[in-house]
Amino acid sequence: MLAEYYSGKSLEDIATALASPERQPYWIRTLGHKYEPSAQVIHKVMARAGCKFREQGVGAGSAHWNWKGGLTIDPEGYVLQHTPGHPNANWGGYVRQHRLVMEAHIGRLLTDEEVVHHEDKNKSNNDISNLILFANNSEHLAYELKGIPPKYLRDKWEREKSTSIQLPVQSPDKA
Repeated sequence: MLAEYYSGKSLEDIATALASPERQPYWIRTLGHKYEPSAQVIHKVMARAGCKFREQGVGAGSAHWNWKGGLTIDPEGYVLQHTPGHPNANWGGYVRQHRLVMEAHIGRLLTDEEVVHHEDKNKSNNDISNLILFANNSEHLAYELKGIPPKYLRDKWEREKSTSIQLPVQSPDKA
């Protein structure tokens, strides 16, 4: 079965061939049972045997009719690049492009702790001059929040502003 699949036959072709009387086991022929394995059954048996399956569909990757160059935007607004062999690729084989740009610039893979920051806050601007590498998220936050007071102080100042007494200002002509 595996040899037939690796030679280029489809799972449907293999299932059809196995249903032919000459390929059926002796005990099935003698009992008169009808044996017609489906492509799904063949797939399950081959998967248990450790078969490496071909990519499915009319074309995968650049051969697919809806291929857009391997770039997409994730829900957070980051550009994802299709890089299936990358060690940090997600389940679909995509990696955030700003991380790939930084890895190419420094000549090594980034660690999970390292953070790449977009200087202009535009998540799709992945030019190396717009990217800053931080060793960890605490360094990134220290840079990002520099000069911004903590929220509890901002809230306190807002409360003080709203409750402070406003004295009426007299105009000079009434005096």
